[in-house]
Amino acid sequence: MSWYPTFNLYEDDGSTLVYAIADVIRIDGWNYADAPANYIELTNTRSTGSIIIPAGDQPYDITLYARLGAANYTALMSAFNTLKSSIAKKTPYVLKLDVSNSSTNNINVMRLQPIIIDTTRGNLNKFLYYNLTLRGNTWS
Repeated sequence: MSWYPTFNLYEDDGSTLVYAIADVIRIDGWNYADAPANYIELTNTRSTGSIIIPAGDQPYDITLYARLGAANYTALMSAFNTLKSSIAKKTPYVLKLDVSNSSTNNINVMRLQPIIIDTTRGNLNKFLYYNLTLRGNTWS
């Protein structure tokens, strides 16, 4: 049996499933292990080099390119409206990304941008391609 990764969005408690993102085609910005670091750099005109004071990690965007399918246009728009209402803006979630059949990466995220419909692809009678951008490292 083949293993396929899943992309699930949970409430901020990490245990209540909000939305299972199916048919993910591509994911951009998933740099969970290499999130850009914040730091304070101190320099002055009388010395050589600088002093770096480490700080936390910067937030970053994760964009999921996915597809919804339905029997007809009405069912497709209903599925898209369910997606929009399930993943509310400015609400903390935990995005669980499968990295193997037994482990996941859990990323604290929020949706701050609208869900974009890609009108250049697909047939809106049966398929709808969309881009969901989530902001990683946005709450603790």
